[in-house]
Amino acid sequence: MHLATLMYEAIIQDDTNRQLLAEYLSYNDAGLKRDKQLIRLGALLHDVGHAPFSHASEEVMPFNDKLNRPYIYEDYSSAIITGPLRAAIEDHQTNKSNYKISADEVAALLEGNVSILEGKLFWKVIISSQLDADRGDYLLRDSHHIGVKYGIYDYARLLNTLALGIDPETSELILGVHEDGWHVAESLVIARYQMFTQVYFHKTRRAYDNHLKEALGKILEHGRLPLPEELDDFLDFDDMRVLPEVKLHSSDFNCKALLDRTHIKVAFAAAEAPTEEDERRLEDVKRQLTDNNIWYYEDKAASGLWYKLDTEEESKEVMIIKGQDRKANPLSNYSSIVKNMGEVKQMRVYVKPEDKDQAVGVLR
Repeated sequence: MHLATLMYEAIIQDDTNRQLLAEYLSYNDAGLKRDKQLIRLGALLHDVGHAPFSHASEEVMPFNDKLNRPYIYEDYSSAIITGPLRAAIEDHQTNKSNYKISADEVAALLEGNVSILEGKLFWKVIISSQLDADRGDYLLRDSHHIGVKYGIYDYARLLNTLALGIDPETSELILGVHEDGWHVAESLVIARYQMFTQVYFHKTRRAYDNHLKEALGKILEHGRLPLPEELDDFLDFDDMRVLPEVKLHSSDFNCKALLDRTHIKVAFAAAEAPTEEDERRLEDVKRQLTDNNIWYYEDKAASGLWYKLDTEEESKEVMIIKGQDRKANPLSNYSSIVKNMGEVKQMRVYVKPEDKDQAVGVLR
């Protein structure tokens, strides 16, 4: 929320940006003051729908038949905002007297609901985009708490170079970085790439993600979290509820691994950007382990999460704003590093700790 506020203030303090907001979205001072509070609420509450142990439990979320996809934590965030938190937002005296922001507006900012927000949906870029306050914050925060330097970038310089521009394809107003600051945008992308490859896709972290996912599947009724419509049950199933359940199921392989810290071990790992030869080797590894009756778990870390080029479907790059006409161009047009970064598709095969030596011998 703090970084989102700094981003918003940096944008509206620039005269050209304010002029564009007035021209394209008819903003005046009162509207800008109100929407600052809307953005702060959205940034504060966007993660309240996380299930136990954050992203690690997303694979046990139920399926949404209407949208033909699994539910995501933002669906739960919206349900919490428009449900239990509605009164806290709408009945707060400061809000009632000054802004009259509804819980539905806050949820719409997270969902991208244009029917509710109309032109105000523009501000979703601060909450969720490739240049949002969320990733800008968690890179610095995670680097600090983990004790690494991979996620460090010059956020003060980023704030100073934020600029509004015109999308050359749609002629709509967009948020980007001024041409003078494209290197800080590049450093943000590189920082995220390094955090994914070195921390979020780390072999031990991925091992425990799998143990936790499987343990939750064992503990939960029908192996899935409650639906957003069953919000009381969902909210009751928090971290402190899970830990005793793990102990109660200590005979289960994955629960025992969590309790005893005896996680599965890597028997094979391909390069971060695997070749066709790596793909063939993976299939051979699985065949050899199967032939020798060795249990294995295949992990393919999600690819493309760190950055999306405009060549990908439904993607939008960080845009660089150039000249007095404020035309926007993709960052990859400026940065050869970003343009040529390979897709991350980390592939590993894990085995049980007691089978590690045998598996290595078989695969040698």
